[in-house]
Amino acid sequence: MASRRLSDLSGRQRRLLGAAAAAQLGLLAAALTVLVAAAAGVGVALAAGSLTASAANTTFEVRLQTLRTGAYRDAGDYATQFGPVEVGQGTWQAFDSSSGVPELGFIQDVGTPSGTVAVHLDAFVDGAYKDIGDYPSRFTTAQAADGTLQLFGTAGGAPELGLIKLRSTTAKTVHVDLEALTKGVYKDVGEYTSDFPVADGADGTWQLVAGSGAPELAFIATSTGAVEVHLDAVSGTTYKRVANYPVKLSSPGAGVWELFGSSAAAPELGYVELKPGPIQVRWATLRSGIYKLAGSSPSVFSAGLAYDGIWQLFGPGPAPVLALVKTPAPPPPTTTETVPVTVTTVVTEPLPTPPPPKPHARGHVRARLAISYRFDFARTRILGVRVSHFPRRGRIEVRCYGRSCPRLAVAAGYRRLGGALRSLHGRMLGAGDLLKITVTAPGLLPEEIGVRIRDGEKPRARLL
Repeated sequence: MASRRLSDLSGRQRRLLGAAAAAQLGLLAAALTVLVAAAAGVGVALAAGSLTASAANTTFEVRLQTLRTGAYRDAGDYATQFGPVEVGQGTWQAFDSSSGVPELGFIQDVGTPSGTVAVHLDAFVDGAYKDIGDYPSRFTTAQAADGTLQLFGTAGGAPELGLIKLRSTTAKTVHVDLEALTKGVYKDVGEYTSDFPVADGADGTWQLVAGSGAPELAFIATSTGAVEVHLDAVSGTTYKRVANYPVKLSSPGAGVWELFGSSAAAPELGYVELKPGPIQVRWATLRSGIYKLAGSSPSVFSAGLAYDGIWQLFGPGPAPVLALVKTPAPPPPTTTETVPVTVTTVVTEPLPTPPPPKPHARGHVRARLAISYRFDFARTRILGVRVSHFPRRGRIEVRCYGRSCPRLAVAAGYRRLGGALRSLHGRMLGAGDLLKITVTAPGLLPEEIGVRIRDGEKPRARLL
């Protein structure tokens, strides 16, 4: 596959600059570890593990484990050319290759000069991951916020790109838009409706499963407590249901669901349990119309790595290969993003409007706020903020309080409202953080809204 560069700063230059910055940050983090542990009177080893886990590597790493003698054990640790400057700018995906070491795809949907999604590919060549292509897409970054982007299959030697649109579809159903690499650009090859309502968007995991033609659309429903796998296949211009399968696995903790390989005509189902620990891999095969447990084994990965990157399962089976795309330390605090999220397990939905308060005293600000976000366990990424009924003489202030807060202090009046709200896009928050939004106007009582980020649950908004 011929390499093709974007018009901005080259990927290699960006990664080298980011790696140097992250190396300095790693020294700071290591020093801070000892100081914090000593002051708090806790075990230094515990604190060091949580802080230095992200600071030790200055590039994204691919760590592989395979099942051997009853446990998932290391099968390879590989550095890539992606560095800290890419942290928070998109999502990552490892996928099968003929070399035995997976290729790595980076779908960038933040910070592209053209305002469109870009696909960057690395392959394992001569003992190291090397850049084999940087390609623009026709998808805009605004469209990316409406769902989940995924790489799948191959077309002409490169993976295809799909967007599962979970919001902003006029027909009120989930849509699927597909692109394939043509002459150095990802171009449209199909747009499809489906029989899934958009109300299902936040109720589980969505995935495109490669097939002989258009991929199947899979939905792993997890919101009701009883896990189910629903599969749709293309018929004309619509994805239509071909199967609904119940899943029989013991009650798992927090983790990642994924379909992989194939068992007969249906893919296998895998689950990486991350909490409460230790990390555990379970997989199920389809038998008599039900996904039933086929294997369960612990991983030797440290439980401290649970939220240090993106987890994936792949391979032909019977036991899948376990992959962790480990995130490096973010750049020094001139940037506003931190760790990216897992595409296969993260969905996008509007933040529920807080329940209406009791009638305000006369003269109270009555602005309305809407936030869209993407969450994965302990992390939440802001995708968009909208304010309506904003007073012409009003002023908005946004601040973040908490250990994981980015450098965030937004204040603007009516004329600069749009730019101020756009500056919030892509910000990453952690569990326990409080996002406080205040709208004021002369002669009126202020309106204050607090958004609390929670571990393993959707953010909660309320009037303060």
